[in-house]
Parts: sequence; C-alpha cells; structure tokens
Amino acid sequence: MHLTQSTQRTPSHDGRLEARTARDPRFGKAMDPKDLMTRLRGALGAHDWAGQLEEPEAALARLAITLEARSEYTTGRSERIAELARRLAAAWGLSREDQRNLWRAGLLHDVGKLGLPGDCSAKSGPLSPDDRLLVERHPEIGYEICRSLPSLQTVLPLIRGHHERLDGSGYPDGLRGESLTPALHCLIVADYYDALTHARPYRRALSQEEAFDMLREEVGLGRLLEDSVELLSHVVREAPVVHFS
Repeated sequence: MHLTQSTQRTPSHDGRLEARTARDPRFGKAMDPKDLMTRLRGALGAHDWAGQLEEPEAALARLAITLEARSEYTTGRSERIAELARRLAAAWGLSREDQRNLWRAGLLHDVGKLGLPGDCSAKSGPLSPDDRLLVERHPEIGYEICRSLPSLQTVLPLIRGHHERLDGSGYPDGLRGESLTPALHCLIVADYYDALTHARPYRRALSQEEAFDMLREEVGLGRLLEDSVELLSHVVREAPVVHFS
C-alpha cells in the first residue's frame, strides 16, 4: 500500500441516509450546521484550538465535545483522538495537510451522534441490536451535518469512514483494501485504541498491553492494517496523548 495517498477521496452517496431516517420514527433528524451554531453561541467558552478552525467547524467541534462531556466515560475523547491521529500521521510521514485534516477530523468524527435519538450511545450496558443499528449511523449523520461546509470537504471521508475495516466488515460503506487511505487508517486505529483504553459503564479500561493484544488480534483477522497498529504502539509509548483543557 502506498503511504502518501491524500485524504480527499470521497465515496459516492445516493441519499440512502435521508430515505432511512425519514421512514424510521426512532431516528433523530440530523441537525443543520446553522441550527447547531445558533444553539452554541453564547453557551460555550473558547478552547485553545478554536482559533485554528473556521467558525462553523469550531462551533460544531465545541458542541460535539460538550455532548461528550455529559458523560465521565467520554469526556475529552475527541480531543485525545485528534491529537493521537495527528501524531500517528506525522510518524507515518504523511503530509502536513493530512496531519491537519486528521486533527480536524478527530475533533469532529463523532459529531453525528448529535443526531441520534436520546442518548443511546451512552447507555449503562451493552447496546441492544436495535440501538446498535442506530449508533452505527453516526458516521453518515456526521457526514450529512458537515458536507455543506466548504472548509470541511477534505475531512468528509475521514468523518464518514472512521468505523470502516480493512476486510470490508466496517460501516457505513463497507470499504476494503486500498479504498482505505493511510490517513483513514490513522483515524481508525486512534479511535479504536482510545475506546479500548478508556472505561465504559459496562467494562473496565484495558491496559496498553491488553489493548494492543486486541488490536493485533484484529490485524490477524484482517480487519486492521498491521503497519498502522505497530506504528501506533511506538507512538503511544513515545509520549502520552495530550489532553486539552
């Protein structure tokens, strides 16, 4: 696999998300970015990184991070993933543009959870099959929320694709093989690693060693790229992930 591919590859879409959400009464409608910004203004303080983003994407990022902060289990998650994905891309030798796009995508990768009904992604136990189907739509919802913003066009494939897998078993598009860019591999493993090493209401956090054992099992099953997992292991041992205040 070539390691210098751009983040700008976007899969084709056919309006399936709109059709599904329209016929599913349980599904919360994805919010328009302007509506999100209206809700946000005056309600949130500035973050150190906010000046590095365009106003609409900064607003979306703040709102997504505020949603995370409702639970002790997800507080700071997007910021950790943004920094870890950026560091992994730098270690991989990806361009500065790809590193910046990964950092932005890390902040926004779960923004689609704003469109989920209730808070089914933060339940106190494992998800039911129906809830899992709903939660698995959040990459598509995030794509729909962000795609009208010109400044986010280069990160749309990352937001949409962060739950894809090398063997095509991921979602929402079942991408496989070289359809997954190196930048997307960085975000996928950063997201996966962070999920494993932070507690959920129904399980404890795994240690670094346990997490990498599990990631390597996924490599053996053909779901993750070995290079991305092994490089990540070097990156996280080199320095702790930066936590933004």
